[in-house]
Amino acid sequence: MIIGITGPKGAGKSSVLIQLAEFLSGHGFSLGGIISQRHVRNGSRVGYVLRTVADHGVLPLATIPDPHTGGPVSQPGMRPYARFLFHEDALARGNQAIEAGLAADCLFVDEIGLWETHGGGWHLQMPRIAGRQGLTLLGLSLKVIPHLVPLWGIDLDHLFTLAENSIEAHFRQIVMEVLMGPVISVQTG
Repeated sequence: MIIGITGPKGAGKSSVLIQLAEFLSGHGFSLGGIISQRHVRNGSRVGYVLRTVADHGVLPLATIPDPHTGGPVSQPGMRPYARFLFHEDALARGNQAIEAGLAADCLFVDEIGLWETHGGGWHLQMPRIAGRQGLTLLGLSLKVIPHLVPLWGIDLDHLFTLAENSIEAHFRQIVMEVLMGPVISVQTG
């Protein structure tokens, strides 16, 4: 089963996925993959951190350069995309975590965006997700949804669109509507 979670920037996609990971882990599921979470300093987003779900690792994923410098510039160990500079070591670690997570009960991949449609980020793992057995939870940019099937053959079983200030409500909805069957079967199996 593939569940997509989408919504505008800042709606709480990563927060819902973190709550779902904690819930599923607490019910005996093995977890794998990644969750990209905003890094905020003084109330402003300054980049993203990468959370590896299986081992709870945290490392810098992307930074937003100082706007006074004119945007992303090439730096050793960094890859520019849009207005971000991505840490190449974090991209490699993220792809390793997704690959290892393919064998877990639950795989998390957050966030899948336009960069993947252009051959960056987690794009190498996308076709492998389509045929995977087990529960897969994807954090999706609104703009990438039309590309899931044509590019990678990823057909969502459920899609939840978050609105601002709806994190708790959507977490409960996903648990009740989608996950209670698998949780009950793990607990009784």
